[in-house]
Amino acid sequence: MKLRVALAQINPTVGDLAGNAALVAKYTSDAVKASADVVVFPEMVLTGYPVEDLAMRASFRSASKNALAQLVSALDPAIVSVVGYLDESPTGAPQNNVAIIHGAKVVATYTKRHLPNYGVFDEFRNFVPGDSTLVVRVKGVDIGIAICEDIWHSLADLAARKPGLVLVPNGSPYERNKDDARLALVQKRAEEVGAPLAYVNMTGGQDDLVFDGDTIVVDAQGSVISRAAQFEDQLIVVDIESATQTSKPDYVISESGAEASGVVAPAVAPRMSDHQEIWNALVMGLRDYVAKNKFRSVVVGLSGGIDSALVAAIAVDALGAQCVNGVAMPSKYSSDHSVEDATAFAANTGIHFKTVAIEPMVESFMQSITLKGVAAENIQARVRGTTLMGISNQEGHLVLATGNKSELAVGYSTLYGDAVGGFAPIKDIYKTDVWALA
Repeated sequence: MKLRVALAQINPTVGDLAGNAALVAKYTSDAVKASADVVVFPEMVLTGYPVEDLAMRASFRSASKNALAQLVSALDPAIVSVVGYLDESPTGAPQNNVAIIHGAKVVATYTKRHLPNYGVFDEFRNFVPGDSTLVVRVKGVDIGIAICEDIWHSLADLAARKPGLVLVPNGSPYERNKDDARLALVQKRAEEVGAPLAYVNMTGGQDDLVFDGDTIVVDAQGSVISRAAQFEDQLIVVDIESATQTSKPDYVISESGAEASGVVAPAVAPRMSDHQEIWNALVMGLRDYVAKNKFRSVVVGLSGGIDSALVAAIAVDALGAQCVNGVAMPSKYSSDHSVEDATAFAANTGIHFKTVAIEPMVESFMQSITLKGVAAENIQARVRGTTLMGISNQEGHLVLATGNKSELAVGYSTLYGDAVGGFAPIKDIYKTDVWALA
């Protein structure tokens, strides 16, 4: 049976239930237009991910369930929609769930069984795990469900139920070389279950995490059928050849049905280079941090050096030059060359730019307090930090810090000086990466 599956690689916002529901409705409508039988959304798409301690608020869990109830009636009843949301157990404990929606109702739910508690994840304290598998039948195809971390563990219990297809909603953040690990993992699980597997991931930035998409579909032997581009919102539509009547499903939506007409040409997007991935992750992370926190613009101190220039260039790509404000803050120790470089950068990129001479402020400070050695040397950086924060308060810009990971690792910065800022775009890349990206 050729089942047409639409995979919605989209960018939800944590806490924006109405906005996320609108995204789900829009992409479900697009899937219906593509004659899809099933549309699959990323992990916890309705609430955004990761919700972290919001999961512990009974009011937020209630809001999530209410939003799902409203969404169900808004979706086309003919298509099967797989939608991630926040639910709770019979005892009121938070759970990471997906709802299987069809005919204007939730016909089944599945709870994530394996909760990651390493790296950036802390799900043990946010959720309680599920304890059962789920298989639903659509047009005779028995579809097994897993959520993200579930496939980082054996799917032997699901494999024993012999599904004809496995669908996996994900909230898998970007890290270097993870696309290689993902593909190998997806292939391994498809081979373990003996069925095609469709893995859909979200995009976008959420605080200090970036989700790169990289949605993947493989057949039962692990061969890639389709793969989405990274860092792009898109609806991937794939015709997946799946065996029928292979399992004893928990819920039957339909025993049979005609295959979708026409042919969907599978597409495998080319992989990015390491530095292309890093650049796109930095741009997306900054763009979404600014947009999702309702800032309109950013300000960055331009020293004429490579770090501040790279941060400003990332901001230009993320937000547009009209939303970027550069400030040169020369002192008596600044070279003419550094000021010229900062001015040239601003002219070449079209950002807003001004110069604030800090020497009078430094002198006034030194006349009020006796400081020597390193303490005196740090005054310039702290005056610059105060200047940027003052401009931020006055004009409403988000201050971007310019420190890189090498500096942060060894403490090479001035507290309340060049370390100030609401967001540090290059905090997670080393100085060698700065040179390579520049």
